[in-house]
Amino acid sequence: MTKKRRTIILIVLGVIVICCAAFIINSKLASNRSEKAVDELKEKVVEKVDIPIDFEAAWDVNEDVIAWITIPNTTVDYPLLQSPDEDNYYVNHDLNKVENWIPGSIYINLTNSSDLTDNNTVIYGHNVHMASDNGQGTMFGDLQKFYDEEFFKENKEIIIYTPEHIYTYEIFAAVTYNNKLITALYDLDDKDGYQAFLDSLNNTNMARDNYTDKEVTVDDKIITLSTCTIDHDHDYRFLITAVLVDEQ
Repeated sequence: MTKKRRTIILIVLGVIVICCAAFIINSKLASNRSEKAVDELKEKVVEKVDIPIDFEAAWDVNEDVIAWITIPNTTVDYPLLQSPDEDNYYVNHDLNKVENWIPGSIYINLTNSSDLTDNNTVIYGHNVHMASDNGQGTMFGDLQKFYDEEFFKENKEIIIYTPEHIYTYEIFAAVTYNNKLITALYDLDDKDGYQAFLDSLNNTNMARDNYTDKEVTVDDKIITLSTCTIDHDHDYRFLITAVLVDEQ
């Protein structure tokens, strides 16, 4: 190899390293900005009352906040957003509507009702992990804890606060699923379509899938949390499904 060629290769490698480092730094900065915005919102909106969220204060920050989702023993404690006119808007926009790819926001699409009264409300969020986060996930990054059977058995509660209600859900499945849009695959407003989705959760045949003995029927309301798999295989999604067990 000639000296000139070696020099060119070194230059190219150097450019690649710099680009990768810049991407990592930009992603971390975006994640930090997003988490700071959420933390600032928490200081404004979390109250010690029956519904511990001041939605008026939340709407001063972003009028697209429709609810607040929290999962005990995880870092999931975020506003839930829905763009009024664009599906997947919040896949790459943070709470302040600043465009980014990572971390985005926790959100639902227009196929679901903002009052969470559909048979199956599908909630999306990125699986974000940064080396400096001490193993904790951002957005839906901490959902990977539910791969662990013991954690799954001991942590079944999801709470969603809306302006009018407190919804408590019980997790009944954590499965690796195909990456197709659930609301496009199944007519969830139809009992047969809804039952077909419920049946499909038990037919994924993945080694890390976890289930409870909770009986869920088409008469129940559920939520489905959808994020990337632990290895970010784009052919699959990781789903946490939970059934409504209490409404206040």
